Amino acid sequence: MSADKAAAALLRIATADLADARILANMRSRNAPYLCSQAAEKIVKAVLTAEGIHASRTVAHRIDLMVDLLPDANALRDVADRFGIDLT
Repeated sequence: MSADKAAAALLRIATADLADARILANMRSRNAPYLCSQAAEKIVKAVLTAEGIHASRTVAHRIDLMVDLLPDANALRDVADRFGIDLT
């Protein structure tokens, strides 16, 4: 599978995770934040994949470590800076 297709697949799954999180949040389920975290992981992994960067198993569930792998010029960093979001 190409990097673009793999990234797109991760983004589709992240979108589904967020949709499920919304449903759970409306039910006041304590599991909604977990799905949000899962979606965030998949989004960062999709960006890494699109950049041609492989996230090893040692960083697979650590968003902070995955973000550290992003190139400085990556748009995700720019968006985070613009909105004052600390990605680490």
